[in-house]
Amino acid sequence: MKMKTIYQRLKPKYKTQLRAASNRFSTAKRLKYTLMSKCSWQSLSLDNISEFFIYTDQYSFDLTGQDIMFGEKFLINNK
Repeated sequence: MKMKTIYQRLKPKYKTQLRAASNRFSTAKRLKYTLMSKCSWQSLSLDNISEFFIYTDQYSFDLTGQDIMFGEKFLINNK
């Protein structure tokens, strides 16, 4: 079974926000392609995670350490 990419596992709300941002900003488009190429949240750099928060209107004071480290708040649980 092939693993899904981070982008495929994103909740629809975040996909929509990222898609809209990628139409306006080249860095958002690059981030989208990065998410399409990686299967694990832990393989993202801090820059990637920071950009994701910017383009999906997330604020660090609303997030837990686990949200940042594992991204479970943003991903569909496939269990």
